[in-house]
Amino acid sequence: MDARRHPLVAPLIPVLQEHPAVAAAWLTGALAQGRGDALSSPHIHLLWVLPCRDPGPELAACLDTAFPGGWTSLDPGARPLDLLLHPDPNRPERGGGRLTLWWTLPGELPGHLAAHGPRRELFRDPARMSPALAQVLDRIPAPPYPTPSPGQVRQAMLHFWAVLSALAGAWTRDDHLAAVQLLGQARRHILELVSALNGSGPPPTPARVRPFLGPDQAHALTRTLAQPRGIHRASWIGQAVALVVLYRWYAPQLADRFGLDLPEAVEAGVLQRLARTVPGWPARIESR
Repeated sequence: MDARRHPLVAPLIPVLQEHPAVAAAWLTGALAQGRGDALSSPHIHLLWVLPCRDPGPELAACLDTAFPGGWTSLDPGARPLDLLLHPDPNRPERGGGRLTLWWTLPGELPGHLAAHGPRRELFRDPARMSPALAQVLDRIPAPPYPTPSPGQVRQAMLHFWAVLSALAGAWTRDDHLAAVQLLGQARRHILELVSALNGSGPPPTPARVRPFLGPDQAHALTRTLAQPRGIHRASWIGQAVALVVLYRWYAPQLADRFGLDLPEAVEAGVLQRLARTVPGWPARIESR
């Protein structure tokens, strides 16, 4: 969709354009990359050129004008403003949602631009910025999502096995709520590894995962959600085994690419612990 027409972006643009302290505004995230939709959560960045005026209260006034249905800050006083926008009773198409509002001062602009992902400009007012500041906006390229380091890849591998080790206690205690949370963590570590193999860091938000995966990768990870026996230890074991199979598929490829030694002793120790303590855990997982 056209990012400017997004229901949480469109009402804010004219309000920000009228504010004398806002020299430019741009988007990052899915909307900036052209992958967004009406349910995407916008990330809007502002160049604030009047440092003697505190942006917090003034941005709150802008939000009140743009969103008459109201809004709630998830972390008041923090930067950026992480907001839940309430539905507008007079505009049914504006059903509320989440919005993140960043701001940067001129002296912070180079570092701010370098720290965030691809961007799409919403507007700029040349009269509110010097030519040198405009050159900073144009000169510093929008960075891609960073490629993880070998240390980060190895850490994801180790954390995957640490989570599986913790699952032993959840399963033996029939703590299904803990099992669900731990399996979710293990799946996120596999997602980190798959993203690293694709040449990027993990998805920056849990609300958007599939664009960071190939079709076969997305299908394989989705299959690990299968729960054929309902809320039962056997279903959790099935999910964990499926994640181990994926780990064994991707980890050797990552080891080759990043020059790593696989944590084989850790893997063997965790699998022995599970086989010894969890009824129904398979004595051997055939995946190679």
